[in-house]
Order: sequence, then C-alpha cells, then structure tokens
Amino acid sequence: MGKDLDSPGRSQALVALLKAAMQRHAPDVSVHGADKEALLKTLWSAAGPGAVWEAGLSLRHTGPHPVLDALIAGRTAVEVMERWRRLERFGHTVHRTRVLEQSVSEGGGTMVLEHFALSGDAILAANDVFVWGLLVGLMERAGVQGLSAHLGESLEGPHMLNLNALTSGPDDASPGSPWDSVPTARMILKWKSIDPKPLLSSPELRPGRLTRRLEPLLTQDLVRPWRLDDVAQILGLSRRSMQRHLKAEGVTFSTLVLRVRVEAARALIRAGRLSLTEVAFCTGFADQAHFTRSFRKLLDVPPSAFRDLVTTEA
Repeated sequence: MGKDLDSPGRSQALVALLKAAMQRHAPDVSVHGADKEALLKTLWSAAGPGAVWEAGLSLRHTGPHPVLDALIAGRTAVEVMERWRRLERFGHTVHRTRVLEQSVSEGGGTMVLEHFALSGDAILAANDVFVWGLLVGLMERAGVQGLSAHLGESLEGPHMLNLNALTSGPDDASPGSPWDSVPTARMILKWKSIDPKPLLSSPELRPGRLTRRLEPLLTQDLVRPWRLDDVAQILGLSRRSMQRHLKAEGVTFSTLVLRVRVEAARALIRAGRLSLTEVAFCTGFADQAHFTRSFRKLLDVPPSAFRDLVTTEA
C-alpha cells in the first residue's frame, strides 16, 4: 500500500502511521512535506527496520474506519487475506501481495506471501517490512491468534529472520548489517486460530418480517459474497423455505442483497469520509463499473452525481 493505493484517504492514513513512528523514534528529524516513500526511507535510516515494522503493526491500535472494518470482518485468516488482496486490486495498486503457498487446518495455518511490483521493479525493503507489519496488525485486529511472522522463501525453506523479534535501532539498517543480504519480499505467516465473530440469531418468521431482519444480517459484512444457501443455513431454514418467504414479500434474494448494498453506499457517500472507490469496496461490489451500474439502476443517478448533489446540499 511507491504509490500503492490511489485513495488519498488511505495514503494519508498510512503517512499518519509513519509520522507517528518518526515522532516516537526520531523526534528531532524533520518530516515536513515528506511523502510515504520518503518517510519510510527516513524512518529506516534513523531508527532501523524494527521501527518500520512497528509502524505497520500500529494499525491494530488505530480508530475505526469503514475500509478497515470491511477488511477485518473476514471470518478466517484466509478471508482477511483475500479481502486485502481484493482491496489492492480494487484500488489499482502498483504493488500487490500474492499467496505463493498455503496450508490450513483446524489447528491454524501457514501462508507464504510475496510483495511485488506489477512493473517487475524491486520494491524498497522498508516498504516490504511496512506492508508486512500492516498485514500482521490487520490479522491481529481481525482476531487471528498465535501469529508469527518470518522473512523466508518457502514453507520448507529456512526461516531467515523472525519479524516478531525486531527491535528499533539505526545500527540494524547500517551498511554491512544482515539487512544487506536478507530478502524482504517474502513473509511466512503462521497462526493458530481466529476469534469467532457472532452472527445474528434466526429471526422470527412472520409475514413481512424476514426481509427487515435479513437487512442487518447482510449489512454487518457487505464484502462477503452472500449466497442464499449461506443465509438459509445461518437462519436454520431450507433453501426452499427461504425462497418461499422472500417471494411472499415480493423480493428475490439477489435483489435484496443489491438493495442493501446500494443503501449502504448511499449512506457512506452522504457521510463524505470515503472516495467512491472506497465506498464501492466497502459495500461489496465487484468493481467500480458494477457499483455505478447498480447505483444508477436503483436510484436513477450515478454515484458521482449523487455525491455532487449531497455536497451541494451540505
């Protein structure tokens, strides 16, 4: 997350994390007007890789944000990672994260992740370490337990450096330090479990009531690719029973999901905190074009025009 995400809001949030880290580790160093890459280089030089890692980890202590909430709503470590990668694609990042190897069991799991540039260029080591810190902080915030992170090549290969043991200090990044030879582009992430996230209880099935009770269930995780079978299972109903109740209320499941997403998008646009790209991601649309088509279909106006309208009203 060079120029990782095109959203000014996300870029500003990451810059804020780095500036806070600079204030903690090198308060006498001026960072006025510095962008994210300049801050990463300065923090790495002044306080070492451990300070950069810590800056990424500090994501776990930041305040609530719709994009962050959408990411940590994933119910497994794999889901959280999928959402992160989807956000990278959605935001047209030039740096991406891919899963090279993955092993998951009831007792936890392991992933080998790679941070790479679409152009094929090398990425600044400080950027790699910062992103690994962000991901671990994100996983912890999502409730993933027993996390450990190492720089390494594969599940079978040697773990070259324990990221959890990093400490800050300028000598850690000085010429001739181990960081001159340690590749930072790959991280081996291990975990034991994830705290369960409660779902809504089954609604009382009365005429005209199911739709109103389904809306908050869908809204609590709009990024989830909801399917009728999934919801029926959560509610303790059969697929046919779900369809029958929805038909009696004059709506299909797909139409209901679309309506809930568009209503949530309208509320986020009115709030004015997010870009339209972030709104589309947070409300579960496949891409910006899908978001625009759906919004226009239900509200007879594209989201950009709606934003202009509510901005004028304000």
